[in-house]
Amino acid sequence: MKIRKKLIITLSVSVSLCFVVGCGSNVKPNQPLAASTQVSLPETSTYNIALNKIKESKLDEADALLWKEIGSVYSVRLGDLPQEKQDLINLYYYVKAQKKLLGNDYINVINYLNQLKPIDDLISINQRDSLLSKYQPLADRQWELTKSQGTLEKDSKLQSKNPADYDVNGNYKPVESMTKEEKRKELEEMMKSSLKK
Repeated sequence: MKIRKKLIITLSVSVSLCFVVGCGSNVKPNQPLAASTQVSLPETSTYNIALNKIKESKLDEADALLWKEIGSVYSVRLGDLPQEKQDLINLYYYVKAQKKLLGNDYINVINYLNQLKPIDDLISINQRDSLLSKYQPLADRQWELTKSQGTLEKDSKLQSKNPADYDVNGNYKPVESMTKEEKRKELEEMMKSSLKK
C-alpha cells in the first residue's frame, strides 16, 4: 500500500512538472523558457502597436497610446512593475526623447536617454550612448542659459518699473520702505540737483 501511494505521488509530481516546465523536445537545455517580451507579444499588443506608430513617425499617437497604458503606474518604482509595463515605459522614454529632440529640449532629451534601455529594431546601446555624448554639451549649455535667465527674471521682478521707486541717482529704493529721515534727505538732494540746473 505504501509503495502504491509513493508511485501515485511521484506520477502526479511528474505530470505537474511537465505542465509547468514543459515536456518534449521543444525545450533545449540552458535556453530560457520565455523569450523577450518585446519579441513574444502578439501584433495586437499595445507595445507592438506603439512600436509600429513610432516606425511610421506618428510620435504623438504613440505617446498618447503609451501614456494611456502606463499613466496609472508611471510613478511606481520601475523594478516593482511587471516586465510588460517596464517595456511600455521604456518605449515611452524613447518617444519622449524623440519628441524633445524635435523641440530642441536637450535637458529632457538627456533625462529620457539616461533611463532608456536598448529596444529591438529601434535603438542599441551604442546608438543611445552616441546620442548622449552628442547632446550632453547642448543640455549643459541649455541648463546654464536657463539658470541665468531665471536669475535675470528674479532680479527684474524684484525691481519696480515705477520711477517713484528710484532715487535721484537711479538706485532702486521704494518710497514705502524709506524712513522719514531718508525721505527728507532724498527731497533735499532733489532740490539741490534742480537748483544746479
